[in-house]
Amino acid sequence: MKYLRGIAISLLLVSSASVLAQNNCMNLNGCEKKACEVNQELLIAKQQGNDHKVAGLDKALKSINSHCSHEGLIIELQQKIDKTSIEIEEYKADINKAKQQGKFDKIELIYLI
Repeated sequence: MKYLRGIAISLLLVSSASVLAQNNCMNLNGCEKKACEVNQELLIAKQQGNDHKVAGLDKALKSINSHCSHEGLIIELQQKIDKTSIEIEEYKADINKAKQQGKFDKIELIYLI
């Protein structure tokens, strides 16, 4: 029973630390926000003794600090927008094709997703 209670308390502390970490980074943007969020995850991983995750997050933080730029983030986000726009156009084409073929069950399924 004490063991389960200890686990529950540990989980509560980790989850509350995660919420606090998110709040600390909310007012930042761009590279600073990205670095802050990774740094908060790093602190949590260290508290949990997760050495493998600590190593990965350390590497990510170093990469952010040395290579991140606002222009780079803008380019990355624009690429995501472009990819999503292409996917939307493909879905629209699928809907139009289903309409032309009279496959109304597929049209309803697509709208439900």
